[in-house]
Amino acid sequence: MPADPRPRLRLWHLTESRFSSRSPEFATHTTAFTVRPPLEGDARDTVTCPWCATELRLRVASPERFRRSLGQWALGCAAALLTLVAGAVVVVATPLLVAGVVLLVGGFLAAVVTAAGWWWSTGVRPDGTPGPHHIRPDRSRR
Repeated sequence: MPADPRPRLRLWHLTESRFSSRSPEFATHTTAFTVRPPLEGDARDTVTCPWCATELRLRVASPERFRRSLGQWALGCAAALLTLVAGAVVVVATPLLVAGVVLLVGGFLAAVVTAAGWWWSTGVRPDGTPGPHHIRPDRSRR
C-alpha cells in the first residue's frame, strides 16, 4: 500500500498561558488534520479551528520543495556541527581561548536552532498572523 502523500499535521490552539516562578503552564486544544500538497511550488489552503472557528490560511509546499527545505536545514546543522568541532580544536590546540569558546558556543546554538528547524518542519506555514495557533507535525502513532 503506498504511503499517503498528505502531511499529517496537528493544529494547536493555545487557550491560556501562565508563567509562574517554577515553570510556564500552557492549556492547549489540539486537532489532527491533513492538507493536500501541490505538485509544484506553493499552494494556499484554509483550515478551520474547531475550538474558536477561526479560518487559518495556510501556505503548503510541494513535496519537492519540502525535501529541499529539509536538506537545507540538515546542511545548516552539519555546518554548525563543523563549527562546534573547529571551536573544540581551537580551544585544545591553540592559545586562542576566547576565539575557541566563541566558536563552541556559536556552533552549539546554531546546531540547536537548525536541528529544531529540521525537526519541526512540516512544509505548511501560516499565511498571515496565526494568532494563538501553532502547526506542528503529528508524530502520534494513530
